[in-house]
Amino acid sequence: MNHPAPDRLTTAAPLRLASVALVLAVLATILGIIAAGDNVLRADVTVLEDIQDLDGPGVETAVTVSNAVFSTVGAIALAIMFYIATRVLRRPELALLLWIALGFRLVGLVLKPIFDSPRPGIEYQPDPSLVPETLGYPSGHSMTAAIITGVLVLAVYALDTPRWSRWLAVAAAAVLTACSMFARIWIGAHWPSDTLGGIMYGFSFVVLTAILADVIASRRASRAQTRV
Repeated sequence: MNHPAPDRLTTAAPLRLASVALVLAVLATILGIIAAGDNVLRADVTVLEDIQDLDGPGVETAVTVSNAVFSTVGAIALAIMFYIATRVLRRPELALLLWIALGFRLVGLVLKPIFDSPRPGIEYQPDPSLVPETLGYPSGHSMTAAIITGVLVLAVYALDTPRWSRWLAVAAAAVLTACSMFARIWIGAHWPSDTLGGIMYGFSFVVLTAILADVIASRRASRAQTRV
């Protein structure tokens, strides 16, 4: 059964959304400038050491799962499943969200060379084999987590779902992104500022995704009405 596509994927004004995206991107850029190069922030060291002191049943498993889910391979697998779901539901506007978000994630790849910020030293890496020899700011895993969970929230809001499911989606997104941040810090792959920057850039991309998807969907609807 075909479902009519909503007029808009979000009810917020585009200008307001653009302002949110701009604020997040500016804050992430400022943080990146502060942490750029070999400048190690005292707060980063303190928070990293406190997080790495946390241990208990299930922590290592949760960290391993989070790092796998929001890795490149994990993200590709999730994107494929999301796309299949859009085909099953016959909701092309949700597939549009996916393609735009993936485009922004690729754009995010150019950010690390700009800030040229190294990862924590080997003294903070319990298992150096888990930490790639690349730059740190912003965290790609955290950015991916923010984008994936953000797009899922947009999809839930675009569907005709009960209010409780929307709040559940937002809560799940918050928990999963927090887990991603924790996991990257716990294994010594990133400073806390790296993960915070990744989250802020990621959510700014999600907001821009919502805006562009709305614009494209509106133009398609206008063209369809014109043809009729």
